[in-house]
Amino acid sequence: MSTRYLPLFVYGTLKLGSRGFGSSLKAAVTEFAPAYLREASLYIGASYPMAIRSIGGTGIVGQILLVEQRLFEETLEELDDYEGYLGEGDPNNMYTRQTVRVEVFPDEDSTWEGPTQDVQAYVYMATPDSFREHRGELVLSPSGDWENHEEEWEELSPALEDTQDPNYDERFADDEDEDEDDR
Repeated sequence: MSTRYLPLFVYGTLKLGSRGFGSSLKAAVTEFAPAYLREASLYIGASYPMAIRSIGGTGIVGQILLVEQRLFEETLEELDDYEGYLGEGDPNNMYTRQTVRVEVFPDEDSTWEGPTQDVQAYVYMATPDSFREHRGELVLSPSGDWENHEEEWEELSPALEDTQDPNYDERFADDEDEDEDDR
């Protein structure tokens, strides 16, 4: 095994029961529980989240998942593909796979049997370039919980329309259109 065997911290469409990849991931998971990532912030778009490391951030509510060891490498490759992670340092990464420490809060539905404090896990975080590229389509989730994204998006996204892009200069707006026509 070339990649260190660790659990995964998931916070959005990878969560078990989500409409995203989480539904496919379920078959490989042997243990799970609610978990929390400090020093991070969750940004939400209309249909996807982005997480960034953020000292003093809101924190992120998610799940810790332990993948069956014999399926780990294959599952990680599928997740890397889903998350647009092409490899360490690749400039085209949308997300990077990082090692973080999370707190685990087992509940009555959990199957988690591991430790609960300072648990090392992999998480997919937005790259700085990817975050900058999509920032205009995202709002900070006050709760840090993807479960609340529909309500938070409805409440907060109208503010995006009122935000002027600081890099926009109307003097050059028509030049872009002309350049595309010249091609």
